[in-house]
Amino acid sequence: MVKLVLTDMDGTLLHSDGYGVHPDLFATITELGRHGVRFAVASGRPAWNLRNLFAPILDEVTLICHNGALVLDSGTETICGELDPVLCEALLLEVAADDGIYAVVDAEQGSYIDQKGTEFLSWKDSGPYVHVVDDLMEVCRDRRILLVKMFGRNWSYPGSLVDIAARFSGRCRAARSGDTSIDFTDLNVSKGAAVATLQRRLGVTADETMVFGDNDNDLEMFAEARYAYAVANASEHVRAAAAAVIGSNDSDAVYHVLRDLLGGRPIPGGM
Repeated sequence: MVKLVLTDMDGTLLHSDGYGVHPDLFATITELGRHGVRFAVASGRPAWNLRNLFAPILDEVTLICHNGALVLDSGTETICGELDPVLCEALLLEVAADDGIYAVVDAEQGSYIDQKGTEFLSWKDSGPYVHVVDDLMEVCRDRRILLVKMFGRNWSYPGSLVDIAARFSGRCRAARSGDTSIDFTDLNVSKGAAVATLQRRLGVTADETMVFGDNDNDLEMFAEARYAYAVANASEHVRAAAAAVIGSNDSDAVYHVLRDLLGGRPIPGGM
């Protein structure tokens, strides 16, 4: 019996516009809770963004934010890992040296960008939570940094980000989170580690866990669940690691599997 459901957000639960979901998703999450199934999201998105997205049912979901660096559950906030300030500054020096990339620095208090990254404001519902500062280095010194996200400015630019990730191998964890973005967190932080912590807290086993994902930062989460599903638009690595491949994010595939689960209908991978 499934007792815990976790899903990635961008490219998995959310439509390709970055916001849309099935209109009955929240009602379905509430129904899952009535049947003893905890619903959680695991995302590279910051806490402020996930809180806003799930505001109507915030008490009914667990939010694994910043790729596992912060977990919000039943009103409790747990920091699972933070970047060393010196390491954070070293990452930002890489950004400063390359006009083709920019960075967003996530701290407890919100997200921070400099003038180089102001285009970030044009596609995120940032409200008061994204702060434009003169010097991101000062943020690293004054705040607890949970994640540094680097963006390439165009579709042909991921190679430079991959090179940076390779140079920092063994010093921090780098996970590709999109076609032109890589997330950097503390070495001990991952979606998989956060899922394992949540399972222990709830007394749930891997055989009672269902997860959904699309990108490489979801792979460690897959290892913690018997029912690990890749959406059709997932990367090749994720599809290969999945127990089954379902429909795409834009076809609300996650929602439909949840409805099958609630309805007692067969789901991919058995049950």
